[in-house]
Amino acid sequence: MPSDNIKIIDNPSYKKLLETFSGMKSVFQIVSFLEFIGIKNANLSEAFSNLPEIQEQLTILYIPDKFNSYFSQFGWVAYESLNVDLMQKAIELADKSKFEEAENLLTDYYNEETLQWLLITMSVVKEFRNREEFAKLAKEDYLAERYYACVPILLMLIDGLVNDIEQTGFFAEGTDLTAWDSIAAHSSGLQELSKLFRVNRKKTSTEKITIPYRNGILHGRDLGYANKIVAAKCWAALFAIKDWAIAISKGNKNPPPVEQKQSIIQAFQDFLDIQNLKKNLNDWKSRELTVGIDVPSTGSPDDYDNYTPERAFAEFMLYWTNSNYGKMATLITDYLDIPINKKAGQVRQEFGHIKQIDFLISSINDTAPVTTTIIATVRYIVKKEVKTCEITADLIYIKNETNKATLRGEPNGMWSIHQRSFNPIIYSNLV
Repeated sequence: MPSDNIKIIDNPSYKKLLETFSGMKSVFQIVSFLEFIGIKNANLSEAFSNLPEIQEQLTILYIPDKFNSYFSQFGWVAYESLNVDLMQKAIELADKSKFEEAENLLTDYYNEETLQWLLITMSVVKEFRNREEFAKLAKEDYLAERYYACVPILLMLIDGLVNDIEQTGFFAEGTDLTAWDSIAAHSSGLQELSKLFRVNRKKTSTEKITIPYRNGILHGRDLGYANKIVAAKCWAALFAIKDWAIAISKGNKNPPPVEQKQSIIQAFQDFLDIQNLKKNLNDWKSRELTVGIDVPSTGSPDDYDNYTPERAFAEFMLYWTNSNYGKMATLITDYLDIPINKKAGQVRQEFGHIKQIDFLISSINDTAPVTTTIIATVRYIVKKEVKTCEITADLIYIKNETNKATLRGEPNGMWSIHQRSFNPIIYSNLV
């Protein structure tokens, strides 16, 4: 259980929303009184008409605290990327003391679609990129129910990732896994998970366990670890660490010396933007595209609709044909946090020995509200020899100013490509 009484609802961003709403209610009371005495303003009345709905939506701010109070002792904690509706359903089951059903619900959440999306978002953490191949192997083992294989790999990823960021591992006593204004990095989150996972296990046992005890598993004492619930909790911890790492990268290790003030109007607008994004997310449906009929299988960027992933893919291929490494770098997710003067050189080093000739798209699949997978055959020249290779290109829609994933179609966004999509070409043909 959490070691202090500080709640996630006390996080500054949450408090600001609640204070803003409190101020809005005060204004609403004044407007209501003026209407009562006959002074009416249609614009003001309309502006406050959805206040009850907003109040109901604000109840989601209390979900992470309640989730942690129920489930941190079982090895689950709330984090920014975790589905809110999922947490709410788990809480409802826990309210009825149906903890086994709740854990099964949480475990089943980590399916192929969820893992595919969350692993794509992991690439924003640069310390993860060298470990991505191991994560893919763990995913394959997990989906094939080879839990005996994926759990040790996931424990390795968790420990190494934190070690690279914090200089001490996730399971080391004294590692600080907290950050200011964060859900995952709240003191009731990863810090509690670390304590639970590192419990010393001194006796060999064949009994099934449901907690990923690192000591017992990697030292060969907990022989009953190879099951889905242990593996799912490892995945959940890994993705929570991603959100902690993002908070750290923003400089949230310590609170700012002076809190930045925000007007009630701006705070309310920010909240409405979030609600609009949530509505668009719920309304999203994947496109049903037939390559060769709905979209061309090959062509120049102008042959594809603006702001689509297939157009970004065609742009990247055109830049590659023209050896425009600077432009290529602007479309590669892996290089978005690298200074501009280094990007082109790194892209040249990896792509420069290969001359791309043309491409032929075979399928376009909108895998999530922010991601699309394009499968294409690429024809290219390496060492004066013409070759072909099929690639699977993962594209993600990101905000220009933050490089964070956002819903496709949101303003000030762009499609970005995983460099690793081209690994079958790049690394199999190095001089």
